[in-house]
This record gives sequence, C-alpha cells and structure tokens, in this order.
Amino acid sequence: MSPSTSDLELMYLQVQNLFRLDGEGRLLSTNEAPPFTAPRLFLGRTVEGNVWRLRHDLPSEQAKALTALLGAEPAPAGLEDEPVALPKH
Repeated sequence: MSPSTSDLELMYLQVQNLFRLDGEGRLLSTNEAPPFTAPRLFLGRTVEGNVWRLRHDLPSEQAKALTALLGAEPAPAGLEDEPVALPKH
C-alpha cells in the first residue's frame, strides 16, 4: 500500500478483508473463522465517497432499488453525518 492510498481505496480493501464476495461483488459471508452470515447491506463511508455491498440472496428488485438509493447517497461532509438516501427505521 502506498502512502498515497486514498480513504476510498482503503474502504474497498476493508470490504475485501471483512467479507467473502461472489463474482458479482455480493456478500457471501464474513471472513471470520467460523464464517458468519453476511449482513444484507454493508455501507462504508468516507468523505471521498461511499462503498456498498449487498448480500448475494437479496431479491433482484430489492437489490436494484437499494443500488439506486445508494448510488444517490452523497459523500458525507463529516463521518458523523447520517446517510440521507436511506430511509430511517
């Protein structure tokens, strides 16, 4: 890793370290031993942008809707800022 590695690049590496991914980049399980079920959604945020991954078994329509919402999510001005594109529950 070079000293010029961005926070966004580091977040992509974090996803690869935390999870096993399928060929489409969808979450299969954690990288722990033993592996645990992956969350339905991982959202990593940096002031440079967002990285998200969806679990492999989410229905196609739900995955498309979440991808549209997450694609519209702006990079946070500060890391304490809540995501704006996702509804709060």
